Amino acid sequence: MENKTSSEPVVDISEVERKKQERIDKKLRQIQDHRSIVIAPKVRDVHFLATMLYTFDKAVNNMRLNVGLRVPVADLKTKRDDIAEFTKDITEYMRALGAGNYGNYYYLGGNQSVNPEQKQFLAKRNNTYVFIPSTTEGENLANLIISLDSAFCEFKVKFPLTDLNKITEAMDHMRGLVRKCRDLVSNIASLTNTRFIEPRGLATYLGEEGAQRSTGNGRTTQKETP
Repeated sequence: MENKTSSEPVVDISEVERKKQERIDKKLRQIQDHRSIVIAPKVRDVHFLATMLYTFDKAVNNMRLNVGLRVPVADLKTKRDDIAEFTKDITEYMRALGAGNYGNYYYLGGNQSVNPEQKQFLAKRNNTYVFIPSTTEGENLANLIISLDSAFCEFKVKFPLTDLNKITEAMDHMRGLVRKCRDLVSNIASLTNTRFIEPRGLATYLGEEGAQRSTGNGRTTQKETP
């Protein structure tokens, strides 16, 4: 009987598990830093925000370090205002969802209420992020998106089925926030010559698959590869 060779790639399970364990071990080391913030998104939208947070923090730090050199003061003021506007948008969206009416999430508190044992438990999960901020802007945004994740989940659980327009509007608005974050990070990264790789799947999520965008300095924004 003729043997048939499959054209499908063979996945080395042991290698996959090894890489997973390496990521968990790295996160467990990172949470030893008192500045560390653990982000455990429950919705895909916040996974995108959490992934872009690292570049945001690095780009903001580079912007501060290079002000007056490669970054004009006028541009710093513009980006500062853009960041303030974006964080305001998140806060207003959470309030529109009913933030403050439900009691089971960190409203504008982030990891301030998480003890070391909880952080360790979350860090061991494969779908969580450990973020160590270099800037106050990065820290503030991290805590905001933790609150946003909880507020959106609470809303999805409790919105009335008699009014499906509410969840549609909420999902569209959430997608708009992710797009604003992508554009903000891309612009600051371009200004500071910070490498920005878009999260895998983001273009599809935003309905922009196949479209080629450019950053402010004319470079095409890179997409994250597998």
